[in-house]
Amino acid sequence: MTTQTDNNFISSSSSWIINSDATDHICSFVTYFTSYHQINPIYVKLPNGNQVIANYSGSVLNENHVINNVLYIPSFILIFFQWQN
Repeated sequence: MTTQTDNNFISSSSSWIINSDATDHICSFVTYFTSYHQINPIYVKLPNGNQVIANYSGSVLNENHVINNVLYIPSFILIFFQWQN
C-alpha cells in the first residue's frame, strides 16, 4: 500500500519516502548504505523547519537501483513522521 501527499510517496511495506522536490537524497538507516564516507558537514533543512547536520554521504541500494550521494541523517525518519502528523 502506498499513500501520496503532494510530491511525497510513503510506502507502508518499506521504509522509503520519495520526494521529487527534495534538494538532497537522505537515508536514516546506515544498513542501507553499500558504501559511505565522511564529508565536510552539510546543514540540511528538514520539512519541519529544523536543521540537522549531515556528516556522511554514500551510495544506497534500493531494490535494483543504486542512489549515489545520499546523506546519512539518522534522525530524519522520526522528524519526518512527526511533521506528517
